Formats: sequence, C-alpha cells, structure tokens
Amino acid sequence: MENYTRLSRGKADQEDDRSTLPFSDLPENTIHIRVKAGSKLRNLLGFAMKTFKEENKRHMVIAGVGKAINKSITCAEIMKRKYKSLHQITKIGYKRVEELWEPKTEELDKLKVTREIPAMYILLCKDPLDNDELGYQAPGNLNSFWKDEAMKDKKQTQKKFRAIPESSGETRRQKFRKKQRTKPEREGSWSEGTKVEDV
Repeated sequence: MENYTRLSRGKADQEDDRSTLPFSDLPENTIHIRVKAGSKLRNLLGFAMKTFKEENKRHMVIAGVGKAINKSITCAEIMKRKYKSLHQITKIGYKRVEELWEPKTEELDKLKVTREIPAMYILLCKDPLDNDELGYQAPGNLNSFWKDEAMKDKKQTQKKFRAIPESSGETRRQKFRKKQRTKPEREGSWSEGTKVEDV
C-alpha cells in the first residue's frame, strides 16, 4: 500500500443503537458504556459505579472494538469484584469498516477496502439471566482447578522453607540457596578434584 494514501478511515467504534446490540429484551434504562482504545479506566469505572448504584439501573452493557477489547474486559472484571452478585453474558462479533485509498500515481485506481474488526459486548446484570445462553457466567464463578493448583504450589514452596532450621546468622532463604549451590555432583559428572591424563 506504499503507492496509496488513505482518504478516509472508517470508524469501527460508532455509537451502537439498541438494534445492533447482540442482546435481546434489554430495558430502556440499560447503562451503555462504549470503551475506546484511548479511554481511561479511572473515568470508565467512575461513571459505571456511580450510575450502577441507582436501584432502577439493573443492566449494563460494556462494548469494546479492536484494541479496546482488553480495557472492556478489565472494566467488567473490576465491576464484578465490586458487585459480587452480577450475572454476565459475553458476546463476540465483528464490525465492518470501510476505508477509501487514493493512488499516488495516475495509472492506479482508487481502492475501497472493507475490514472486519473484532468486537466484544459484555452484559452485566444484577438480576439472574438465562443459564442456557452462550457466554453466560454465574456470579462468583471461579475455575476451581486454577485455584487448587495455585494453593498446591504455595504449600510446596512454604514446605521447602519450613524444612530449613532457623539460625541467628542466616535467613531460611539464604540457607536454601546455599544448600542448592552445594548439592553433591551426580556420579560420572566433572568436579574440581577430577584429574585428566593423556593415555
């Protein structure tokens, strides 16, 4: 594309109206947060928490397109930590963007490029949602496997350091490192006392 200059860049993060959202039957007072790549989390969360405190606000949609998807996920996860009983449905899709490119030389034609950019929509609700809906997450739904693995690793590390007796001079960690350095060499490996002779 070095022979072309972009005339117009399509906007992927245009305002979503209720008809384009992938959720059905949303009430009129649904909070809609559109996250952009340059949005500050502090501002997004400040607005979200302030408006979600109201009793009549029960639904919130957080939408992010392209580079803003990471921020929208972060925003939703922080909201779920603040409000422990939130139900979540996540939908993933694409937004179509059209760009016009003009050639730098006369023998080339103008180009119209259509790109599809990934988009994510996260619905958070204080009320229970349909469990059978794809992308549904119940409140406090943590994967027990990862939790159990993290606890097992932590216990093994603590056990290693407990096995080393406490002394006045060195800390447990220093003794553990010293012990690791002075482990006996395996049989058949080279050590300092080994002599090599020509035959």
